Amino acid sequence: MANANYVPSRYEGNVLLIRAKDRPSGTLCDPAFGWQHIIPNLSVVEVPGNHTDIFIEPNVQSMASAFSAALHTSAKKELALVP
Repeated sequence: MANANYVPSRYEGNVLLIRAKDRPSGTLCDPAFGWQHIIPNLSVVEVPGNHTDIFIEPNVQSMASAFSAALHTSAKKELALVP
């Protein structure tokens, strides 16, 4: 019941959304799953596999690379802000 009344608020931070490339046809065509309107700094990365096997080798390496790249980019932005 509470979730029916929940209205998410805007989030200005950086968010990485990792999604599986192999999805059932016709489902969730929006790459951002509808989050873009409240998360302006959303990055979406597709990795090989489906909802389950993205966590299994060798697909997990793609996910790890996406995390690593996002962390590296975030660290560079943070360093640029340091006076």
